[in-house]
Amino acid sequence: MRNYHDGSHDYVAQTPQPILEYRESGGDEREVVVEKGFVAAIQEKKYFIHCAATLPIKEFESDLGFGLWVEVSRDDFFRYYKAQEDDNLYREFECKGILANDWPLFPGTCGDDVFIKVVSLHSKIRIVNIESSDVELPKYTEKDSLTPHQKDILRKRIKDFYLHKKYK
Repeated sequence: MRNYHDGSHDYVAQTPQPILEYRESGGDEREVVVEKGFVAAIQEKKYFIHCAATLPIKEFESDLGFGLWVEVSRDDFFRYYKAQEDDNLYREFECKGILANDWPLFPGTCGDDVFIKVVSLHSKIRIVNIESSDVELPKYTEKDSLTPHQKDILRKRIKDFYLHKKYK
C-alpha cells in the first residue's frame, strides 16, 4: 500500500454515518471493509475514500487540515484502490463524490458534492473543490470575498475549533 510523506497532521473525521448505522444495527462486520483508513466499503453498496482537506477558503492562511470521508461510485472506488499500487494511475486519479462528514467549522456540509484528486504522488488524495449547501461557506470560496469582519469571525471559529479539540 501507498505510504504518504506529506507530514500533515489533520483532524480526522469519524467513520461515515452509513457505516456506523450499519454496525449499530447488528450488520455483519465482514461486509464492512476498511483498508488502513483510506478506503471503506459497506455491503458492496456504498464506497468511501478518505481524503485530506484544508479550509476551502481563498485568501486565508491556516495550517488547519482535515481528514474527511467522501462517498464515491463503485467504479471510482475500485479505480482508486487499484491506483494504490501504480504511481501512474495514482498520479492521474480524480473523481466527483459526496462529502460523508460535516466539514469542521461548516456544519451541514455532509452530503455536499466535492471534487477529489491527487495533487502530489506522495500525498493523500485531496478535496480540491466543494459545492456547498452551507450558507456561509460559499461566501468564503471566492477571491476577495472576505471582509475584515468576516476574517475575524473565521479566526474565532478556528480558535473555538482548536480549543474544543484540545479540551475534548
